[in-house]
This record gives sequence, structure tokens and C-alpha cells, in this order.
Amino acid sequence: MTAFRWFSAAIAVAAIASAAIASAGATTPGSNGKIAFSRYLTTAKKTRAIFVVNPDGSGLVQLTHPAVGVQDQNPDWSSDGKWVAFSRCASRCEVRIVAARGGAPKRIGPNCQNSQPPACEDRDSPAWAPNGQTLAMDRGWGPVSHNTIEYSDVALTDAEGGHVHELVVPKAYWGDVKRAHWAPDGKQLVIEEDDSGWKASGPGKGHKALFVINPNGTGLRQLTPWSLDAGDADWAPDGKLILFRSEPHDNDDGPGGNLYTIHPDGTSMHRLTDYAGSMIVLSSSFSPDGKSIVFSKTGTQRAPNIFTMNADGTNVQPVTHTSLWESQPDWGPTSH
Repeated sequence: MTAFRWFSAAIAVAAIASAAIASAGATTPGSNGKIAFSRYLTTAKKTRAIFVVNPDGSGLVQLTHPAVGVQDQNPDWSSDGKWVAFSRCASRCEVRIVAARGGAPKRIGPNCQNSQPPACEDRDSPAWAPNGQTLAMDRGWGPVSHNTIEYSDVALTDAEGGHVHELVVPKAYWGDVKRAHWAPDGKQLVIEEDDSGWKASGPGKGHKALFVINPNGTGLRQLTPWSLDAGDADWAPDGKLILFRSEPHDNDDGPGGNLYTIHPDGTSMHRLTDYAGSMIVLSSSFSPDGKSIVFSKTGTQRAPNIFTMNADGTNVQPVTHTSLWESQPDWGPTSH
């Protein structure tokens, strides 16, 4: 397998201070709890909030209440089922956490909502290590040119958003490195490279692929071919499979795409769904017991809704029924 052309695998990640909240960026093994997801509040798709719901569609609760024009997205459950991490995006994206019972979210890191690059950085897609001591997140900074931010990487930080250490070293205007998810044992992460930047070249130009990497920056290995445009990965609770979707080329949220699984060593890729090109298929997550999958696909009035299915792709069942765009589901454990 090939490695990123521009990564420095020799970076050592410094020790991270213990976090106040124990969370996980992979699906935590355990009993099935609620599903968190992101929903636009109107069909105009200007404001987005985090909701939680039971797998049978009951008990729907709006968890965050952003201002008009603000988008709350990419929810991630804590391992104890008591907290949800997410990103709040306006002029910039910030990482926040909110109690599963609701309340005021807490910002993780600096306030960047009123700053433009290069004055402040972008932080998105939080994912907590299983031991609760390290948070992985997307990080972007520098000026924007040709619709591409100068630098994009995955970084590790502590629970307050400080002591930031790059997991990878990006090359200017190459594209995005993003959407890290931890293995349940905390020994690896799966990350996504999107070589869509205007300076990208080589076999990955204009495409996406999944890689695995160790938390200290070593062991980088490509899992999926560039031609598949794989992204939005999630680790199975037993660590034996990685779930992901094929994404429409240059159209992340458009029609097309299907769900797949692959072993963490890159073998035995298996296609779970067989939807036609008119179907919108978005991100997915394993259930904590590993027997089911929650995902987003075309539903009511052609808007993506939340669905569940068996882990083998059978028995697809709707969870929500709305004409509002819903995506980014994460299946949490029961709280304890």
C-alpha cells in the first residue's frame, strides 16, 4: 500500500493531559443507546442542530440550539453515553461538547467564530480516544486560494483544546486530511485524505481514500483505492471491520454512493448496499453491540433521513420521517 506523499511519519505525539470527560471517537462496545444526528431546521438549509432519538424513532429531542445561520454538525458520543461532542460552524468551525441531557455547550479551544483565515484556525469533526485522554479533530489554517485552505491535517489535543500536536504534516493547498476515528483499543485511527486541492498531483488528484495510522504518526497505510472515493469511516465495536461509504466524485452530498466494510489490514472489502445512482447515501455508524448500522439516505420527499439496518445490510428500517435534511448519525451507548 502507498503512503501519503507529504506526511512525516516521524512526528512524535507528546503526552496529553487527562481529559475531564471519558469519550470515544469510534463506536463504543456496549448496549445500544440513542442515536445522535444533525438536522437542518428549515428546507433552506441555513441552520443546523444536533438531535438525539431512540432507534425506533421515539423520544426525539433537539440537543443544541444554534443561532440562525449557524450549523452544528458531526456529533460523536462519549463512551459513557453522557456527552456528545460536535462542531459548531459559522465563519469558522469550533469543537464543542454538550451533555446528553441538554444544556449549554462548552467550547473546546479558542473562539474563532469572528475571525477569518489566516487569523484563526478551523476545528471540526471531533473524535475522542477510548481512554478519554486525547481528542482527534480536523484542523485547517492559513489563507484560502482557489477555494482551498492552505493547510489541512488531523491533530490531537487535550480536553481543553490546548497542547495541539499534528498527527500528519500537510503540503500547502493539497486538499484535506480529515474525519479521524479511533479503533476501540485506541491503537490506530482511520483517516481520510481528499486530494482535491489545486496543487494536488499524482494518482489521488481529485479523489479520496482511507488510511490507517498509529497515534504517534507511524504505521501509515492506505486502505482503499483512490477510484472508490471512500470516506466517512467508522470502526466496528470489536475492531475487526471499518465501515465507510463511497462518495460521489466532487459531490459529497449528492446522489450516488454506497456503504462498504473492510478489514483494518485492507483485505476483504465488502459492499453492503446496492443503491442506484439517484439515491443519496451519506455517513453511517455501527451500533454499540455491533449487530446493526445507522446511516442516512434518501427518505421523505427525497430528503436524506435516518435509517437502521442489520450489520450485513439487510432489514433497512426508517428511524425518522421528515422533509428536512438529516445526516451524520452516531449510535451511542446506554449511559452509565
